[in-house]
Amino acid sequence: MFATRERTGILIFVALLERSVVVLADSGVHPFVPDSEWRALAAAIAREMRTKTPGQALLAAVQRAGGQVAALGPRRRADDANELPDAPSSPEG
Repeated sequence: MFATRERTGILIFVALLERSVVVLADSGVHPFVPDSEWRALAAAIAREMRTKTPGQALLAAVQRAGGQVAALGPRRRADDANELPDAPSSPEG
């Protein structure tokens, strides 16, 4: 999450066994999107995971997070590139 040039990574952490969801924005996003938005997104993920498959709920979350950043900032640079892998990761690898 912290390995981007402008520190604009967003971590969506889901602990299924603990029934916990946390959304963390890196320091390049934090000034633009209020914490309340990330808390609301975490709550929405938890709600949607009860009614949808985890994949559907996470896809909706990523789209919503991207929409928040696109609407509120920071602004994209002309030379922006995807700097982090898009695939989900787990402790098992």
